[in-house]
Amino acid sequence: MSMTKRTIAAWVLSVALAVSLTGCWGQQEVGDISIMLGLGIDKTEDGTISVTVQVVNPGQAGGAPGGGTGGKGREYINHESTGKTVEEALDRLYENSWRPLFVAHNAVVVFGQAYARDGIDEAIDYFDRNKDFRRIQVFAVTSQDAHRIFMSKPGIERINARAIRELIDLQVERGSSVRSIQLEVTNEILSPSHSPLMARVETDERGELKADGSGLFRGGKLVGFLGAEDTRGALWFRSSIGRTQMFIPCSDSANPASTSAADTITIGVLNASASVEPVLVSNEPRFTVHVRGAAEIERLCPSAKPTEENMQKWRGQLNQAIGKEMETTMQKLQAQDVDAINFGTRLFQSNPVAWRKLAERWSDVFPTVQVRYDVNLNILRTGMNSGASTSGYTPESLPPEHGRKGAVK
Repeated sequence: MSMTKRTIAAWVLSVALAVSLTGCWGQQEVGDISIMLGLGIDKTEDGTISVTVQVVNPGQAGGAPGGGTGGKGREYINHESTGKTVEEALDRLYENSWRPLFVAHNAVVVFGQAYARDGIDEAIDYFDRNKDFRRIQVFAVTSQDAHRIFMSKPGIERINARAIRELIDLQVERGSSVRSIQLEVTNEILSPSHSPLMARVETDERGELKADGSGLFRGGKLVGFLGAEDTRGALWFRSSIGRTQMFIPCSDSANPASTSAADTITIGVLNASASVEPVLVSNEPRFTVHVRGAAEIERLCPSAKPTEENMQKWRGQLNQAIGKEMETTMQKLQAQDVDAINFGTRLFQSNPVAWRKLAERWSDVFPTVQVRYDVNLNILRTGMNSGASTSGYTPESLPPEHGRKGAVK
């Protein structure tokens, strides 16, 4: 083939590729859409579904030069709509919106108590079928109306929905809330235990957000709430505990319930995991929960010394306190017949045949099931300096001796 024919062939191929390839014809500019960051779902007294959609305020979203917010207005706008179902309420909002709603960046969905007690199955079905919503959006529940949550003060965040998400994430790290993204909640509803935990958010009397504790669900229906400490008790079972703190009373403390520096030893849990061992005794299940992990001393009682003997004693007290916390939570879950610690799922995984025989009457079995707690966390280190930072001072500014045993002479 001559050079001329090769050149012509190359040009023809280039033109054909250029025509066949798609460009940016279907693109959506940020200025042409409404970006949803939060969604609240409530049920009114007449049974109507009310949704609150929080979107970015395009007139205030861009920061002004020098770090300003671009104006004195809020950086979010709340839109409301109603319907017989969540889908209908959102469809009406889509129809009346000035701009198309972009939902892929939605950070959190908050269920009001009235709606959650009636059941969230319809909402989950809608989110699962809608390809635009991401499966990592956080689900949360409140004892109030979800609309009120999205009217609360965002604190240091500029946008309320982001404040809710960040606050939940922070409390999850501290072990007082639960990581309840859509995918995990859906999986737990479909699991044999059929009892998901969901992060809880509230507003106080000043209208400020707080997020601690969790909502208890039996299937898709809210049945109650757990406080922060009881939520942590459930997280020990679920191997979902973060870097939390345990307070051990000082031996000479006049107030064992106090958490002040003068009355407690503070032990920081670095990591912990649990394994659940189900066994059948006379065709009835019993469970042994093994908890293993590591911790460090963060604060001692005023007169305490980190001797080997004391370290062993504190380790025993730590393990005993964790076991007691788990036992207290277990009693509350059994009283409400909510298997939020996934014992049914663990039994199914280890012995499917036995589970299928017990599944129909699990609601009668779980409240009376016997549990043994085997907690063994090691205290790796004190996590403290052996002396004050000023203990090595000398008038001559000599360097301190290694180990802070005294200044070099």
